[in-house]
Amino acid sequence: MNFYSIKYVSALIVGLLFMHVIAGNDCIIRTIEESQVEKRAHDIESMIKRHYYIHASMIAGTVVVDLMQIYQLGKAIFGKSSESDTSDSGSTEPGKDIVSEEAQCNILVQLAKDIGSGFKSIFFTRKGLSILLRAFGEVSAMVIMQKLVSHYWHPDTLHWFVYARVPYQRTVRLIDEFIDELQNPMLQVEQHEFYHQSLVNGCNQLVEYSERVCAYMEYKSNRLLVITQTTIGLSIGRHLFNRTNDWVAEIRTLFEDDKPNYLKISKNITTFVSELTRQLDHFASIEGETHEERRRVKYAN
Repeated sequence: MNFYSIKYVSALIVGLLFMHVIAGNDCIIRTIEESQVEKRAHDIESMIKRHYYIHASMIAGTVVVDLMQIYQLGKAIFGKSSESDTSDSGSTEPGKDIVSEEAQCNILVQLAKDIGSGFKSIFFTRKGLSILLRAFGEVSAMVIMQKLVSHYWHPDTLHWFVYARVPYQRTVRLIDEFIDELQNPMLQVEQHEFYHQSLVNGCNQLVEYSERVCAYMEYKSNRLLVITQTTIGLSIGRHLFNRTNDWVAEIRTLFEDDKPNYLKISKNITTFVSELTRQLDHFASIEGETHEERRRVKYAN
């Protein structure tokens, strides 16, 4: 299999992943529906609440486990300390605290034997292996818990939402690859149809992402503390809503040509993506995201 065939197969797989957003006529690019935006905004609110409760539960469970371990450690330390104090209090005699060199050597020899026997009992006995497995399980549980906490502990900001739910830049890169392939004069008919359909699917995916962003803007705008910020946030979401549907009408016209001009389509998509990015920055400026919240998103996952 040559390089060209491998690239074709890869594009085929990507195109199939996009198919789930297409309904009805394969070449139709859908518009954003206001009812869908409202439904998505409600779903986002439920998701944020669910993440908050899961994170709080994890913190509570971690605190309980830590307190139990501290209690067991303190019980072991202070229990042994009291026992040693009781035994020492009845056997103290003048001159007994002076240890000879021979006794010191015996103590070191005994210590070495104890270390060797302890090593043997840990690695070469059933009880020791069970202790190691338990320790390994505890460490693994801590790692998994840390991953879960990092997944559910995030700022409620548009930047996080785009990072986690709207990977539009990845889709734009794939669209550019499809357009490059469609301008290849040596492309076979079957391959041309496939890349054309993949390009349509990619445009539908951009509409899907824009709908998600509009939904988050509606959800978050109603939770901003300042009335003017709420008004501006809702207006940004409405502008993006209208701009997306206008873009859909434009891109549909370009696709309806008998021989679509893929350079014009590429410029049209680039213009829309620039507008989407501009509105994301605009909303972030009135949302009040802090540097700490941005840093948490940067180092998440």
